Amino acid sequence: MLKEEVLRILKDVGIKATPESLEMPTKEEFGDVSFPCFQLAKEMNKNPIELSVEISRKIQISKYPLLFKVEARGGYVNFFFYWEKIVERLLKQPVEKVKKGRIMVEFSQPNPVHPMHIGHARSTFLGDSLANILSYVGYKTIRANYMNDVGLQVAKLVTAYKIWGKGKKPKGKSDLWLWQYYVKFHEAAKNKPELEEKAHETLRKFELEKDKKTTPYGTR
Repeated sequence: MLKEEVLRILKDVGIKATPESLEMPTKEEFGDVSFPCFQLAKEMNKNPIELSVEISRKIQISKYPLLFKVEARGGYVNFFFYWEKIVERLLKQPVEKVKKGRIMVEFSQPNPVHPMHIGHARSTFLGDSLANILSYVGYKTIRANYMNDVGLQVAKLVTAYKIWGKGKKPKGKSDLWLWQYYVKFHEAAKNKPELEEKAHETLRKFELEKDKKTTPYGTR
């Protein structure tokens, strides 16, 4: 939607562009959509910085209700939008026009060696809300919580558990209880570097040797 709006605005001021020529900035300070002027400036034999200023000055903000501001910066024309108005327009679209299908929403995805805490709430609530909205408009929604992959950090936790926690019952919150062993491993490894090698050995058994004692579910 945003790219289509930017293309329409650029066309109004005499600039031909394609969706592929637009960029979606990763920093808020660069706007919501950016149009790099370097290729066009080369074709027009102009300075890209001067061209970006020229284009931005041609755009009349008042003509476009969704547009908050346009800014020329470093050879880019950066477009900023009113997100409140965009959301309002999206909500007014008839549900019947939404293309139905199957969609996966991944959210939460906590670190496997750290306990869940209030910092995970934002992504959890947003992900679950998005999944509910998609289900409401007709998608077959799959909720996924990817608990990371088995890497060295997990191998360190498993090694720590085997040394200090095996056979013991968790005291209190289980993930916090395990995390304490992870912390203990790093503290102990400062004076006992051989612990790092034990962790690497655990990882080798899991990834390369498919050791059934290390991998309780067998070969994958």
